[in-house]
This record gives sequence, C-alpha cells and structure tokens, in this order.
Amino acid sequence: MKAWINADNGSDDMKLALSNVLTRRGWEVHIGETGSNVHYRDYFNVTEDFDVCITIYNGFCAGTVREAYGPEIQAELQRKGVRLVIAWDSREWLQKMRPYRYGNFRGYHARRAWDDNFSSDDPSIPDVWGFLREHQAVYCVGPDAELMADQLEAGGYFDWETANAPGTFPATLIITG
Repeated sequence: MKAWINADNGSDDMKLALSNVLTRRGWEVHIGETGSNVHYRDYFNVTEDFDVCITIYNGFCAGTVREAYGPEIQAELQRKGVRLVIAWDSREWLQKMRPYRYGNFRGYHARRAWDDNFSSDDPSIPDVWGFLREHQAVYCVGPDAELMADQLEAGGYFDWETANAPGTFPATLIITG
C-alpha cells in the first residue's frame, strides 16, 4: 500500500509518527507538508499511484469535512483512484471533544470552526456520525499513531469498530458450517 500524508498545523509530529508506523508495517509513504491549506492542494497534487491521501487534523472543522466529501474533491480523487482518509489527532481532546477521542462520533454536532473563513454557507453537520456513514468515509481518530494505523488497516474507523466490538467477529472472518 502507498500513502500520501499531510497534516494541519499542530500535528506535524503525529504525521511523522503515523508515517513511521505505516512504513514499519510495509507501506510506502510520501510525507507531505504541514500547514493550514496543504490538504486542499494535495487533493490535486496526489498522483494516481497512491492508494490513499491522508490528512491529519487536530480539531474538527465542519467546513473542511464538507469540502472533502463534496463533488469536486471526490471526483478529483476518484479519477485518480485515490481514497481520501481523514485522520484526527485527538491527543488534546480532553474536554469538550473527549467523548469522541477514539472515533465514535455518535451524537456529535459539528459547527463552523473558529478559523473557517472559506465556507460561504453554514457548514454545520448536525449528525457527524450519519454524515460520515452516508459518505462512506474512511477515517481514523486517536491519540497515537498505532491506533490510527490499526483503524486505517481495518478499512477505517467503522470497520475497525465492528471488528473490535465485544461479541463480534472480525469482518474478515467467514464462518461456515
């Protein structure tokens, strides 16, 4: 597998940690830039020889998530055969975001981020869980790179949760008989 990784400001060290974990697990990784708009440029810069384009954020911006799953960005990535993976570095999610620290966004209502100066309309997402499911999002959330890599390799948070829920079997296990 081949990953292109960039990060929002504040998560450069997580970008490097995730890159190291994935490389150790046999992935080929392109380490992109870190900054407030690199994710948008990389939607167009990532080439078709990559499997995934990963952006690591440390906060939740409803406008950025809506933009990522909008028709322009999705068409660009689908044309190249590259899957978008949004990852959230949740190390600092100790107060208001604490319930969502490991990826379960049930009940979360995302509002316009304090630094969203690009959304023309209200980008709020009243049901983040439903929005991500509806858009078949592959996303990862965690306070460490190993957990994010586990979620990524499972197929994203939704598949990872199913495989790790008490009383369930891994999604890849087929029972016959």
